[in-house]
Amino acid sequence: MNPEEAKIVRKIFRLFLQGMTPYGISKQLMADGDLGPAKNPRWNAGTVKRMLGNEKYTGDALLQKTYTVDYLTKKTKVNEGEIPQYYVAGDHEAIIEPVVFDEVQIELERRCPGRNRHSGVRDLRSQCSSLSDRYL
Repeated sequence: MNPEEAKIVRKIFRLFLQGMTPYGISKQLMADGDLGPAKNPRWNAGTVKRMLGNEKYTGDALLQKTYTVDYLTKKTKVNEGEIPQYYVAGDHEAIIEPVVFDEVQIELERRCPGRNRHSGVRDLRSQCSSLSDRYL
């Protein structure tokens, strides 16, 4: 595990739980000069979103997410139950605590699944204002 890369992964998870969107996080990472995968200084929302959904940061591994359909053409397909998948817990050193990963998965599900620019901050403000109207 590279300590600098692990620091960036933790930062991504922290910023997301603070209400930032994958798009906003990618902009913040570029502004901070954090290098992305393959030492690329450019980040995009899709990369951040994939990282937020990757169980490998918890030290676990889900095997056979994809499989090769045709060995001659090397065509692969996402495994949607066609072949068995195996979950290996404690496969390697964790960067993110499983509890944090689970919170992020719940928040990803709560936010609109297809929209990377949704912000949890606006929802919190509207919830707070409606609570203050009700109880204060």
